[in-house]
Amino acid sequence: MTNINCMGLVLKTQPIGERDKRVTVLTDSIGLIHCFARGAQSIGGRLMSATQPFAYSAMTLFQRKESYSLDHADIDKLFMAVSIDIAKLSLVQYFAQAVIAHAPREEDARETLRLLLNCLHFLNGDQMEPAIVKVVFEFQLMKLCGYQPLLEECGSCGEQREEGLYFFSLSEGILRCEACAQTRREEECVLPPPILKALRHVSGDLSKAFFFQLPGEQLSYLGDIGERYLQYHSERRYETLDYYKSMNG
Repeated sequence: MTNINCMGLVLKTQPIGERDKRVTVLTDSIGLIHCFARGAQSIGGRLMSATQPFAYSAMTLFQRKESYSLDHADIDKLFMAVSIDIAKLSLVQYFAQAVIAHAPREEDARETLRLLLNCLHFLNGDQMEPAIVKVVFEFQLMKLCGYQPLLEECGSCGEQREEGLYFFSLSEGILRCEACAQTRREEECVLPPPILKALRHVSGDLSKAFFFQLPGEQLSYLGDIGERYLQYHSERRYETLDYYKSMNG
């Protein structure tokens, strides 16, 4: 049996019997894991609070072959404001579902954990419009998965220019100028200059990615591109995203 100390964020829980839980955790050092938490459903149990969704803790795990059990957890943050706001909660459940689909297993996941903690921090403190947090999450997660968009020039002819329209290919993650996009496909999205500038920003340095402004309609359009890009490369739809969108009209 191996003893592992790590930081972990609970993404999903499943009751087992009347006392225990199966918990899906994103850890810093060993990526996404599923672990058994004995007594975590028991009122007053030492693991009850630490195994609720989006609890972030210093954890002690026991590993036996390919299975993990949670022995101890010191809570660092609970993100309570997110947990009691149904709209925000539905958004972070979408984040969690996407991370479960894409996060590394059995390897370092600090950057994925950093992204998710940043999103939770901004939502928890009402410091950021949820639509901004959403689009940053989508493009930053895709960057971590190896799908960072190439946004400096036309991916077909290499042209760089400040004026006019570009088109963004969801399948290839590249720009096409108007000339190269004459035989435009359904999966290419038109990018007026303000949208392209914002897309370059949210795909860049995470420490700066959240800090930008777009009018509501343009932000909504950029968000649509973000979710389409994530779903295209996930090769799946996210029912949690559908629920979040139904909550927000």
